[in-house]
Amino acid sequence: MSYVKVRWHHDGGDDPIILYHEIASDRREIRRVELFEDGRLQSSDRVDPEAATSLSLEPLPTLEEIRSQPEFDVVEIDQSAFEDVWTRAGGGRG
Repeated sequence: MSYVKVRWHHDGGDDPIILYHEIASDRREIRRVELFEDGRLQSSDRVDPEAATSLSLEPLPTLEEIRSQPEFDVVEIDQSAFEDVWTRAGGGRG
């Protein structure tokens, strides 16, 4: 398992500004938390197109691929940091 925090630089809108991912060895998301500019957190641990936040069907790009895109800053975080934000987000009830 690996854990990353991605800062998404964009101009306003309804998109999150920070995304936290728990990632399996095959690069598929296991859990995700999204932080919005207004402080709202949404979480997901499943693929559900009807939910406010859903996991991706596709594997996530590598850290190098994410870093190559100027609108994203990515850092690895530890499991404890992910679990903290997961708990604050309500752990999958989103």
